[in-house]
Amino acid sequence: MKKTRLWILLLAAIALVVRWVQGTKDKLGTGLDSIKDTVEGAADTVADGAGAVVDWAADLAEGAADAVVDGADAVVDWAINLENSSVTWAGRSGPKSHNGTVDIKAANISMTDGEISWGNVVLDMESIVTLDISSDWLDDHLRAEDFFDVANHPTASFEITKVEGDSVTGDLSIKGTTLPVTVPVTKEDDGARATFSIDGTKWGVNKWGVKDALVSDTIDLEIFLAY
Repeated sequence: MKKTRLWILLLAAIALVVRWVQGTKDKLGTGLDSIKDTVEGAADTVADGAGAVVDWAADLAEGAADAVVDGADAVVDWAINLENSSVTWAGRSGPKSHNGTVDIKAANISMTDGEISWGNVVLDMESIVTLDISSDWLDDHLRAEDFFDVANHPTASFEITKVEGDSVTGDLSIKGTTLPVTVPVTKEDDGARATFSIDGTKWGVNKWGVKDALVSDTIDLEIFLAY
C-alpha cells in the first residue's frame, strides 16, 4: 500500500515537471520569436534608412553635376579666325596721313550668356607695315627704337579686364608699358570690332623720345576679331 502511494506521488511529480518544462519551452519559444521579429524589424528599418540615404546622395550628386554643366554652358570660348581678323592703324606726319596693318599673333574671346566677358589679343609688332605707300624706309623707321622698338619689344597686347555695356576696359601693353584703356566694342555677325585712339607718347612711341611737331601723338587703331 505504501509502495502504491509512493509510485502515485512519483508519477504526479513527474507529470508536474513535464508540464513545467513544456510551459517553459512554450514561453521561451514565444520570447525567441518576439526577439527574432524585433531584430528583423530593426534590420528592415536600417535597410530602408540606408536606401533613403543612398537615394538622397545620388540625387544630390546628380543635382551638383547638372549645376556644373549649366555653369559650364554659360561660358563659351570662341575660336578666333586669325586669317579673317585684322588690326589696322593710322597716324599723321605733318600734312600727310599714313595707315597700315599689324598681324595678330594670338587672340581669345570668352562669351558669358552671349556677351563678351574676357578677351586677349597679342600683336606681332615685327609685322607692322604701311599700306598707303610702299616704303621700306618708313616701315623700318616704325620698327626702330624711337617708335615701337620691336627688337626689344616684339609683341604688344590688349587684355580685357572689365566689360560694361558696349565698352570694354583692358590693359594695353606697348613697348614695355602697360596702361588701362576703355574702348567701345561693336558685335557683328561674324566677329567683334573695337575702334579707338591712343596717345602714343604715353607708351613711349615718339620720335627720339621727344615731342615732334610734325608727328601726331595720336594713333588710331581698329581691331577686328573674326569668330
